[in-house]
Parts: sequence; structure tokens; C-alpha cells
Amino acid sequence: MRSVLHGHPRLVGLVISALVTWLLNEVLFPTPLNGYLVVLFAYVGGVVVARLSRGDHRYAALGPLVPLVFLAQNSIGVTELTQILILAIAALGLDLITGWTGQLNLAQGIFIGLGAYVTAILASKHGWPILLTLPLAGLVAAAAGLLLGVLALRFDGVYLAVLTSAVALAGPVLLLHYKSITNGVNGIIVNQPQPPGAFADWLDTDQWGYYVTVVMAIIAVCISWNLLSGRIGRALRALRDSPIAAKGIGVDLTRYKVLAFAVGSFWAGLAGGLYAMTIGFVSADSFGLFYSIQFLTIIVVGGLSTISGAFVGAVVIYELSTNVQTIGFATTVNGVALSIPQAAVYAILLILVVIFAPKGIIGIFSDKSDWSRLTQRLRGGHNRSTDVVQAQADRPPIVRLDAPEDPHPAITSY
Repeated sequence: MRSVLHGHPRLVGLVISALVTWLLNEVLFPTPLNGYLVVLFAYVGGVVVARLSRGDHRYAALGPLVPLVFLAQNSIGVTELTQILILAIAALGLDLITGWTGQLNLAQGIFIGLGAYVTAILASKHGWPILLTLPLAGLVAAAAGLLLGVLALRFDGVYLAVLTSAVALAGPVLLLHYKSITNGVNGIIVNQPQPPGAFADWLDTDQWGYYVTVVMAIIAVCISWNLLSGRIGRALRALRDSPIAAKGIGVDLTRYKVLAFAVGSFWAGLAGGLYAMTIGFVSADSFGLFYSIQFLTIIVVGGLSTISGAFVGAVVIYELSTNVQTIGFATTVNGVALSIPQAAVYAILLILVVIFAPKGIIGIFSDKSDWSRLTQRLRGGHNRSTDVVQAQADRPPIVRLDAPEDPHPAITSY
């Protein structure tokens, strides 16, 4: 038993997370407990035990995720989990463009809509199997993203934000204009696919859509991880931190900027296809500028330049969008009750995150300096000099490629 604990941390974490989920749902809390608490406790318990097993810690956190894929739907709900995963896939694409390369993209929503319309048109009007339309939806969105990436080469900063926001505003208008293809304001109804073969005996339509979305999310995470942990990821980080320095060390700025737009748009198109498959209806009004800002909020709240941040931010924003429409106050002005609309709630959330947690929720728990900065500000003892020192420490060192090698490294001359 001891050898099993020490040698298989992922297996141990898998078993523990499944056991904790069962105990919380069936034994300790027979009445429904908040589903996110169940998942959180189960995952943390699995990770802790997996790390205590003294095995390979690098992948110890992956084991507890396996049973949660099957058990979380009993705690949170199939439809809710499916939409959260779809948001996270699209947010992964936006994070690749904005978080990893520093290009502010406010047109992610229209790429999701483009993928959704590709799936809806091919499945409803041409009878394609809906699963076959998903990669094509991603490819069509990637082609559009490639075109936008080429146009974005001539813009930077606020001008790039204006360009992409113009695309986000014009996209729904164009979709509504071509009524013969998109069915105009009436939208397109998509018949949700039935589970094939033996799956039909133990899965309903919503569960089948959930597991398809889970598989696509795993593929998106694996591909993104491989891209960002290798040479491409280092090139994107160099491009984000200093384009001039990146060009000086041989990074092809044009290639990687366009690549980021194409890959990020592919994930948006794939998410759009999943959206059409699981919701069953597509309308151009759903993919405007505010929808794109929602994804920007996801990656900022969750944590820029982190894969896990896309999923954490997706949970927060989905719950806000479904449960918080307006925040009302008892105070009235001239008989009219004061309230904060949902768009203003997003804006306030962004401001708070930028002030108190610049690296998002993931940064609070993964970076000790972020946690200490947050506690200082909450106590009112914020010291601006601490931020300056930390920013200088986080800044990557500047390497002079033209500097000759020092034959006496211990001797410093001025």
C-alpha cells in the first residue's frame, strides 16, 4: 500500500476526490450543498493527498479532475457546466491573443458567432452531422481571424482596440444583412444531436453535449499547453514584453502576431459550434461588442496568461451573468429606485480586480507577492514603493546581444 501511495499520486488523487465528492453529496450533506463547494473540496482533497504521496508532483493535480468530470454534473448541473466550459474554450483563445501577445482584441464574440453560424447552417440547412461541423467552424473562424491579424499588424494599443471593436459592431449587422444565409433576425434553430449507438441507453441529449464539450475542452487545453510551454510560447512572451527586443533576438513579429489571432479565433469558432449544438438556437444579436467584453472580463478576472484562469474566470462571469441582472438599492431619486445594470457590474469587477489583484484570481493563490499586496490594500496599508520594487523584479532581464564576452567576469569596470 505504501508503494502505491508513493508511486501513483494521480491515481491516489483520483480516488480521494471521488470519495470526497461522494461523502459530501450522499453522507454528510444529503440535502443539496452548493455544487462549487463540493467540487472545490473534492479537488483540493485529491491534490493534497496526491502531493503527500511523494510521487511526481508535476502532474499530481490532474488525477482529481478525472472523477469530477463525471461527478460534478450531479452537484452543479449539466447545462451550467457545459456553458462554463464553452466560455472557457473561447476565453483560452482570447487569452492567447491578449494575455500572451499583448494585442487587445474586442472582436472575440463575432468569431464565436461565426463558428455558431457555420455549425447551424451546415447542420440545419445541409444535413451535416453536427460533430463534423465543429472543426470546420473553428477553421472558418481561424481564417477570419487570420485576416483580422493581418490588418492588425498596422495597429497597436488603442488603435487596435478601435479596429477590433469596429469589427465587433459591424459583424452582427453583416450577419443580419444576408438573410438568405443566416435567416436574419429570426435566427436558425439547430436540432440537438442524440447520443449515438450504445450511448443512447445511459445518456440524454444534454449529457451527450456535455461530454462532447468536455472532450473539446481537454483538446483545447492540451494543444494550448503544448504551444505555450515551448518555443512558440517563449516567442509570444517576448513579443508581449518588448516587441523591439523580441525582434532583436530573431522573433518574427508578423508571423507570431498573425498566428496568435488565427489560433485564438479557431478556439472561438469551436466554442461557437459547441454553443449552437448545446443551445439549439443561433441569433446574431447574441454576439455583439458586449459579448466580447464579457470574455475580456473572464481572462482578467481569472488571470491573464494562465490556462486555468480562463476556467476560473468563466465560472465567475457565468454565475454573474445568470444570477445578477441588476443590483438594486433602497435609495430612490424622484421616486426612481437606484440600480446598477449588469454591464456596470462587469466594469466595477474589472476595476476591483485591476486594483486589488492585477494577476487575477489565479495570481492571488499562486503568487505570494500578489497575496501580500492584496492584504496590504485591504488593510489600508498599501505602499506604492512595494509595487515599484516588485514590478522591477518581475521585469525580464535585458540581454545585450552585441556585448562582447567578458574574459574576466569577476572584474567590473566602469
